[in-house]
Amino acid sequence: MGKWKDYICSKSTFFNENFSNIDFSNIDMSNKTFSFCFFSNGIFNNTKLINSKISLCFFNNSTFTNTSFKNSIIVDSVFSESEIINVNFSNSDILNNNFNISSIKNSTFNNSDLYLSRFIGSFIDNSMFTDCNLKRVDFSDYINNKTSFKLSNIEEAFFDRGNYYETT
Repeated sequence: MGKWKDYICSKSTFFNENFSNIDFSNIDMSNKTFSFCFFSNGIFNNTKLINSKISLCFFNNSTFTNTSFKNSIIVDSVFSESEIINVNFSNSDILNNNFNISSIKNSTFNNSDLYLSRFIGSFIDNSMFTDCNLKRVDFSDYINNKTSFKLSNIEEAFFDRGNYYETT
């Protein structure tokens, strides 16, 4: 893992890189730009991606634990079939992303714009979507357990079978 850490720490912009099947635990990847990169089957434990710019990247089948994407711009990327636990996506633009069939637990998306993102068939547990733009976000067939959408525009999101839960 040392060579990957050194490589990532040495650059600020990455284009069309294959980082699949790599453990990124305890790496600070903040303030970096990733475009057309593959992170499939990755492990992100205590990883910082704060203030990052991510576009057209694949994080499918990855595991994220205690990771932060705070203040980031994430566009047209895939997080499908991932495990997302205690992850901070707050104050971010998360536009047109695919979180389908993911397990999302104890995570925060507060004050974020999730326009056109998809959570189809995902399990969302004890997570916060406070004061978010949910316009055209698709939550169809998701399973909800104590997830808050407080102050978010839920009327502009698509909820099929899943019911939203409002915490006070």
